[in-house]
Amino acid sequence: MPEILATIVKQAPWFAMKSDIIRLWLVCHFGGIYLDTDIYPLRNFDELLVYDHFLAVHLGGRSVSNAVFGATPGHYALAHALSMIVENFRLNGISARRTEFGPALFNSIERRKPGYFRKLPKHYFYILNRQESALRFRAKTSKEQAADLKKLTSRMTDDVEPFAIHTWGIPPSEMPAGFGRSSFAVESRERIVVQRTRAS
Repeated sequence: MPEILATIVKQAPWFAMKSDIIRLWLVCHFGGIYLDTDIYPLRNFDELLVYDHFLAVHLGGRSVSNAVFGATPGHYALAHALSMIVENFRLNGISARRTEFGPALFNSIERRKPGYFRKLPKHYFYILNRQESALRFRAKTSKEQAADLKKLTSRMTDDVEPFAIHTWGIPPSEMPAGFGRSSFAVESRERIVVQRTRAS
């Protein structure tokens, strides 16, 4: 990681801000697909590898999320986002806004340059609208989940079934023993790398 980005990570007051920068740099540098730990996969993601980059959207498709995104190594869209982090830091120092380097960053770029990012249909990752319904879905059997998804076909804007569901937080009781909530997963054609930050 470049020294300037490492400096910003060290100075960032929120762990979420640190994670936002690290995940962005990892995918930009190595390529692959990033998933938050509370993304509940429904099927293989290979179909997404046809895109040179993509971001997920939620809130009726109006807001870009960085809970799920992917890109080829060195992709211009992610490189631009990283350059904006550095530019803002040099001009204004560290922001206290927790989402400054994550959703707020992607959405500010999208507002200035509409269509700059390839945004996937909302139902790919956000077919369920609320955390409560997402967590209930996650607790069901695969047969029950399939039946629930069948009832939601009206929310699908194309013929592609959802890839995963964002559960908006995993209950602490379901977290693996010895691990904290921060983690990242990078999926590439060759390998899957998963790293978790151990709980203190």
